[in-house]
Amino acid sequence: AMEKIEEYFQDGGKCLGAFYNEQMVAYSWCHYKDRYFPFFNYSIEVKDRVYIGPDYVAPEFRGNKIHCCLLTKMLDILFKEGCRYVLSSVLQSNHASKKGLASAGFLPQKKVHVKRVFKTMVCKNIEQIDRWDIQ
Repeated sequence: AMEKIEEYFQDGGKCLGAFYNEQMVAYSWCHYKDRYFPFFNYSIEVKDRVYIGPDYVAPEFRGNKIHCCLLTKMLDILFKEGCRYVLSSVLQSNHASKKGLASAGFLPQKKVHVKRVFKTMVCKNIEQIDRWDIQ
């Protein structure tokens, strides 16, 4: 995990944390470079935008809107830097993160489906979407 953190900072990434009793209980990263997701064999071109993620909230602090608060603060910081377009991604099964992204004003654009047999990708489908499927 430390290697990934060092990599993020070396690539110019920024991290915003939420603390409780001097312990970090949540964080949100932002990146100014393209992001690649090996499991999905999918890249997001950042260009003149910013990519937000990964984000994390400790289990005992979930359900308190910390994720949305972090995203809102991160968006405020980025807006002051001149950023007008932000990207992110979320796993289909992560309903809490989808709610946090929706609450912070994110709009979905694409859904990437992959099927794997063992470690080999056998199918990949990219679908354009225009609304969250939050249950």
